Amino acid sequence: MKQFLKKFIDDTSGTTAVEFGLIAMSFLTVIFGIFEGGRLIMMQNSFQYSLERATRQALVNDDITEDELAEYIADDMAVMMLDPDKINMEIGFAESSGVDFVEISGTYNFSPMISYFLPDNWSSINLAASSRMPVIECSIENCPWNSEPVEVEEDDDGAGGNDGGGGDDGAGGDDGGNGNGYGNGNGNGKK
Repeated sequence: MKQFLKKFIDDTSGTTAVEFGLIAMSFLTVIFGIFEGGRLIMMQNSFQYSLERATRQALVNDDITEDELAEYIADDMAVMMLDPDKINMEIGFAESSGVDFVEISGTYNFSPMISYFLPDNWSSINLAASSRMPVIECSIENCPWNSEPVEVEEDDDGAGGNDGGGGDDGAGGDDGGNGNGYGNGNGNGKK
């Protein structure tokens, strides 16, 4: 019996399997935690993006209804592989200091794929997002993006000035330019 125990204690052929068995569970927990954390952040960003797109859609379409906005968000979420049935939204049009706003806020019920290993209060996480943008009403004449274009003055020949570029004939300036505006001395310095 003593020889068997001595032989059993000295035998190291299964140490790798035992070490892997002790470490594998914590290693896999960390790996799946990284995947679930990334999935959570992706869903939060996708939900926020969908609400912002819907808010911009409301700014562009004056006659859009709240039901159409909710459908627009649900369609956008479905494209991003998120379940539109888990969305709870509030859509409103508000006014503050004489400025009209489109406000959309909501929550998305995120369910982790590894919820079996998580505590009960982590089996469902509500992700919140909101978007608020002012509605700018303007006519074609007074819109801020409809300003007059700035005119740029050009030389007579459009090829440069007298500082090494272009001149009147586009071949060179007063200081030996070659007509490219850099004055690198390739011209003869005469007009």
